[in-house]
Amino acid sequence: VPGDRVVSVGARVPGRVKRYLVEEGDAVKQGQPLVELDDPEYRAAVDRVRARVASARARADLARAQLARGRELRARDSLSSQELDVRSNELALAEAGIGEASAALREAELELEHTVLRAPSAAIVLAKLKEAGEIAVPGGFSGSGDLVRLANMTEVRAEIDINESDLPRIHKGQAAEVTPDAAPDLHYPAKVVKLYPQVDRQKGTLKVEVRLDAPDARLLPDMSARVSFLGDPPAPGTVGPQVLVPTGAMHRAPDGRSYVWVVEEGRSRQAFVEQAGILGESVRISSGLEGDEELVIGDPPARDGQRVRPGP
Repeated sequence: VPGDRVVSVGARVPGRVKRYLVEEGDAVKQGQPLVELDDPEYRAAVDRVRARVASARARADLARAQLARGRELRARDSLSSQELDVRSNELALAEAGIGEASAALREAELELEHTVLRAPSAAIVLAKLKEAGEIAVPGGFSGSGDLVRLANMTEVRAEIDINESDLPRIHKGQAAEVTPDAAPDLHYPAKVVKLYPQVDRQKGTLKVEVRLDAPDARLLPDMSARVSFLGDPPAPGTVGPQVLVPTGAMHRAPDGRSYVWVVEEGRSRQAFVEQAGILGESVRISSGLEGDEELVIGDPPARDGQRVRPGP
């Protein structure tokens, strides 16, 4: 039962890992801090650029005052128009300097903010990929810059490979039930949400995903599970007696057809049937059986007509 999304969170700026704020198995919320990097040089950069912004604003204030005085002098014909244009240009350059320094300040503040790695979404911490004191570098070869691996468990899906012969009985939106191998007494309602577009030629299977309706903390990423696909509910007014067969009595022929072994007068007979879905530990049969037959459950007979005896 893998998480819908397993992501690795890596450093966006280079630095030494100062400390981890989470441990493996912790549930984290979106935006929660995960890792802190050493940040003195980034704080110094912010202070340095803030000084540049203050300096640019001071130059702009001086240029603005000189332009205002120049306009007064020009009105009294004590300043040439060329000199007035120079002062106007100096003010424009000073204001542009403010914009440039402000942009550099935002960049420096953003780099400082990136020294704290935060969770992109609600998730569970799967692993810490480096130790405190190691150097973190953005990117890197084969994810070497990753620091934390998270699994988004708010939406849990189970993956299963379906034989090609079973595909006509599987469709998107179909109800299913997921039972973890670690807890066979737990049954989670689910629905088919994805059928992959390509069949695995070597295995003759298609990968299908079902989404659990109400996952809980007992489910862990990459757990093994058994998926039962349920038949569609019958149309209103068509509900009647149903033939149910234990799953242990069902077999599959090489051509993909389903069959059971029926016991008649103490001898076995192979009977092909059509399935109409699964109901708990039983299979619904739409044709091939009347419902009053005796069936062989477990080890099948070797051939038609073999004598069989009732078990204990």
